[in-house]
Amino acid sequence: MVEYRIIRSRRKTLSLCVERDGSITVRAPLKLSADEITCFVSSHKGWIEQHTKRVLAANKERVRPAVGGTVMLLGKPYCIAVGEKSGVEKNVIRIGFGRALLEELARLFALEAKARLIPMTYAIAQREAIPVSSVRITGAQTRYGSCSARNGICLSWRIVSAPPELIEPVILHELCHVLHHDHSRAFWTEVYGRMPDYDEKKRALDSWARRWFFNEKELV
Repeated sequence: MVEYRIIRSRRKTLSLCVERDGSITVRAPLKLSADEITCFVSSHKGWIEQHTKRVLAANKERVRPAVGGTVMLLGKPYCIAVGEKSGVEKNVIRIGFGRALLEELARLFALEAKARLIPMTYAIAQREAIPVSSVRITGAQTRYGSCSARNGICLSWRIVSAPPELIEPVILHELCHVLHHDHSRAFWTEVYGRMPDYDEKKRALDSWARRWFFNEKELV
């Protein structure tokens, strides 16, 4: 029997997600019965097994941040060291004495993301002649980015780990949502027209994320 947790919302459809730790999450409409959810999960048993194996294999590949180890910032390696004050120096990310490693790394990555990704997004928006109302950095774990109804762009600080050429497709994707607030054919025509190798770069980013992205609360 497959164990899973249920998250209910005002959504109209059911969805499945295999989390990074291999657990299963089902997102369901508010009033859908437990029996219908169980039936849905059972009918997707093969899919769940396949994706769980894939996630657990990716976890073995994932690099765990540790003092003396390496993290990546804009695609370049930085050694993790301990010092009097936290900060990012040339090829070194220093964690202040007494600071929790993962939480402090996340804070420093978020600061770097604000400094690097916000100007990068505005520059790409200007190049593509797409107006954007704002750019914010978030701690989103399951999305690289998003676009609001008011054409504000949000980017997860985690993507600052990747090389700029793999960050650009995320930014372009969200900018195209300013023009089309859906994933319609018109939206994808816009994306591929501006970046013909979008799929290749997106796959490369997904592979990068499996190896180098980290969670500030626990190692997964």
